[in-house]
Amino acid sequence: MMTAWLLLQSQTVVAESSQPAEEKNGEILQKLPGYWNGEAIITPVGPMDYDIIFHTCSDSTVAGVAKTGASLHYWIFIRDLETLRLRFLSTFNGNRKPIYLVSSSSGDRIIKFLTPSLKFLTLDMEHTDQMVDLRVFHNNQLHVHIRLLKGMHPKAEPLPYHSRKNSCRGTPDEIASSLDSQS
Repeated sequence: MMTAWLLLQSQTVVAESSQPAEEKNGEILQKLPGYWNGEAIITPVGPMDYDIIFHTCSDSTVAGVAKTGASLHYWIFIRDLETLRLRFLSTFNGNRKPIYLVSSSSGDRIIKFLTPSLKFLTLDMEHTDQMVDLRVFHNNQLHVHIRLLKGMHPKAEPLPYHSRKNSCRGTPDEIASSLDSQS
C-alpha cells in the first residue's frame, strides 16, 4: 500500500513540474490581483512598509504600485507564450527609466528573472496563493528583500497611486514592444 502511495506522489510531482511555462506564467498573473500587505525587509535604507494593490490590466498583464515614502515603485508583469516579463520603475530621485526583466527559468513556486541589458541584476520571485517573496540581487549579493502577504482590502479608499488607472499605464502592446527593444 505504501509503495502505491509513493508511486502516486512521484507521478504527481512529475506532472506538476512538467507543467508548461505558459501555464505557470498564467498562474502567477491569476494570483497577484488584489491587496497585499508588504514589508521591504532588506533595503539600502532599512526596512519599510511595502503595501501594494495589483490590478488586472488585460488577459496578459497585471500591474501594481507601491509607495515607499521616497518614491513610487511600478511593477508590471506581462505574460507571453513562453516567458513572463517584468517592467519595473522606481521614481526615486526623479528617475523615469524603467528596468526590463525577463523570466529565465521557473519552477513550481519560484520564477527567476534577469535583465538582458544589466547582467549584474537578477530577481527571484517565490509565490504561493497567500505570499509573494521578492529578492533582488546585485552581483549575486542580496540587495532588496520584499515580502508580500495577501491581505484584506484597506478600509479607506485606496490612494490615487494605488488606482487601476495609475497601475496600468500604457497598453500591453506598448509595454511588450518596450521589453522587446531591451532584449
